[in-house]
Amino acid sequence: REDATDGASLEDQVAAARVVRECLNRLTGRKRMVVYLYFAEGMTQEEVARACELSLRQVGRIVRRFLAENPVER
Repeated sequence: REDATDGASLEDQVAAARVVRECLNRLTGRKRMVVYLYFAEGMTQEEVARACELSLRQVGRIVRRFLAENPVER
C-alpha cells in the first residue's frame, strides 16, 4: 500500500521510523532534544535554540555532527 503523501510504502515508513528511533537512542539529553525538535517537529534552528536555551551556533553544531555521524539518503 502506498502512502498518498510521498509514495513510500508502509514497510518503508516503518523501517525509517526504526532507524530514527535507533539514532535518537544513541544520543543523550540535550542533543536528543535538539535532533528531535529539528527533524521530527520541523522547528527551525532558531526555534530549537530558544526552546533549549542554547545558542544558534550550538544547535548548528549538534545538527551538523548528527548528520555527519548518521548519513541520510536523500
